[in-house]
Amino acid sequence: MWCDYLFFIDSDNIILYGDILLKLIRRNKLVVSPMLETGSAFSNYWSAQNHDTGYYERGDDYYDIKEYSNVSVHEVYMTHYDMTHQFRSQFRFQLFIRVI
Repeated sequence: MWCDYLFFIDSDNIILYGDILLKLIRRNKLVVSPMLETGSAFSNYWSAQNHDTGYYERGDDYYDIKEYSNVSVHEVYMTHYDMTHQFRSQFRFQLFIRVI
């Protein structure tokens, strides 16, 4: 195996906390992503998906998560920009990354 973890970061994102990667790894998840602050309603995740169209959308809990009313690890339908992938997990073979 050539790596235990892989951290993807978009070139226009700035990580302010030096320990963020360690915190993400400690979550021990196959894929984990920090919530990025944008100063607006936009974020780097979608907490719901429309079952008719397949499009991602804001779930009922979106603003509770975004405004830190519900601080925890949340399962979301899609995340982008920054994420950590664990390759030591027995579930790593279920991970599918589509590069466009």
